[in-house]
Amino acid sequence: MKYAFIRDHRQHYPLTRLCEMLEVSPSGYHDWRDRPESHRSRENKRLTARIAYYHRQSHEIYGSPKVHIDLVKEGEIVSVNRVARLMKVAEIKSKMAAKFVITTDSKNSMQPAPDLLQRQFEVASRDKAWVSDTYVHWYPAGLVVSGRDTGLILPPGDWLGHGYPEQYRIGSSSVDHGHLATKES
Repeated sequence: MKYAFIRDHRQHYPLTRLCEMLEVSPSGYHDWRDRPESHRSRENKRLTARIAYYHRQSHEIYGSPKVHIDLVKEGEIVSVNRVARLMKVAEIKSKMAAKFVITTDSKNSMQPAPDLLQRQFEVASRDKAWVSDTYVHWYPAGLVVSGRDTGLILPPGDWLGHGYPEQYRIGSSSVDHGHLATKES
């Protein structure tokens, strides 16, 4: 490991300085560098290639236990721990399926707000029914309820022009949910 570090950083630092820092001798580094690759190292490279193959075949889903099973079926004599170590070194990771998270509170004791309009969105006169999109936000300081797009439900044939600048006009004389006023072009 030390010698590999020296090899990787030798172009930036002098060999003697790197050897001093890692407390190894320059002759030891040269001996390591000139030594042929070990049988174990060659086997690890070959196994890593097989592991990567089976991992790709599984669409990168298999982890070390299933890759190990595939290698054993192929005739390899290898332990699951070695497969796991080689996968970790080669940064071969399985895709983890997202765990199913229940977001509904089934023990919710709160009742929904009463339906005061009883789904009747046509009214006989003004100022009888209002609608709004509301959002409830919990902050450390407390509960904040904010509204957006508040609107008045109008009786049929009524105009909503009161209080609006002249450049705005009403889309129609009947209730037009979601499009009460439009800007003239």
